[in-house]
Amino acid sequence: MVLLENKGELVEYMVLLENKGELVEYMVLLENKGELVEYMVLLENKGELVEYMVLLENKGELVEYMVLLENKGELVEYKVLVQYKVLIDKLLIDILGVIDILGLIDMLEDLVEEML
Repeated sequence: MVLLENKGELVEYMVLLENKGELVEYMVLLENKGELVEYMVLLENKGELVEYMVLLENKGELVEYMVLLENKGELVEYKVLVQYKVLIDKLLIDILGVIDILGLIDMLEDLVEEML
């Protein structure tokens, strides 16, 4: 774990987990004066990019949730805007618990349809 502070304005927190010598999860949390929070999760499976998530929150008013998936060598991007942090928390729990990429894609397609 690495924790960096710059005059109390910028905090960077990184966690690197390894399982049997393979990279499992990499997280970066950036906080700027408590106003902007960026949360990123990078998961790798056998050296291939599986899931990349970015969660931005600005004073609790607007939350942007983006998922980039690589499926069979093709990049699939989903971008969902929601207003309720509770929904984001549920999404984070659900998505982090998903192993099957195709199942994750189906779930996000349903979510996008519901929000349109």
